Amino acid sequence: MKILLVENSKNMRKILKGILHHLGYNKIVEADNGRIALTLLKKEKINLIISSWYIPKISGLDLLKAVRSDKSLNSTPFFMITYQAEKEKIISALEAGVSRYILMPFTSEVLKKNIDEIFTR
Repeated sequence: MKILLVENSKNMRKILKGILHHLGYNKIVEADNGRIALTLLKKEKINLIISSWYIPKISGLDLLKAVRSDKSLNSTPFFMITYQAEKEKIISALEAGVSRYILMPFTSEVLKKNIDEIFTR
């Protein structure tokens, strides 16, 4: 499985990548902004997108909307990871078609449970 990790903080990408490696996911493509993420999605077969809400160029929410509006990408599971617990933001993501909305901080077990649930239903 190939995962696209979209996060503008290099340190946070490193932490998330470490968690994913620990869980056994080694095919990870990284993007530090939404525009790069969209380019990668058009070039590579991605099985799961994990994106921060706040990313440059194109926000996580706008990236989600772009993915859901593209017929070749719209079934790709999309996890939004964020510190944003505001009800309006959660509703916006749900209405846009987010697969999972994961609040930070979270444990590797939480991430694994969400990944497992998405791919076993």
